[in-house]
Amino acid sequence: MSEKGQIAIPVDLRKDSEIAPGEKLMVLRRRDGSGIPLVKLSAMDDLMRRVSEDEDLFSKINDKEVEYEC
Repeated sequence: MSEKGQIAIPVDLRKDSEIAPGEKLMVLRRRDGSGIPLVKLSAMDDLMRRVSEDEDLFSKINDKEVEYEC
């Protein structure tokens, strides 16, 4: 982490995760303090859209009826 609080995401990880320059990421904090997951804002928007359209989405995901990729 830089003195400004910035972090660098390695190029191969950016490519594998399809993170483009200027892509907006959500920074989450784990309750156990073990890390900070990064989620593409576009993936979160898609998840929220799907949740609003299907109130049973999470139970379907748990039952593996729906495949969801971020």
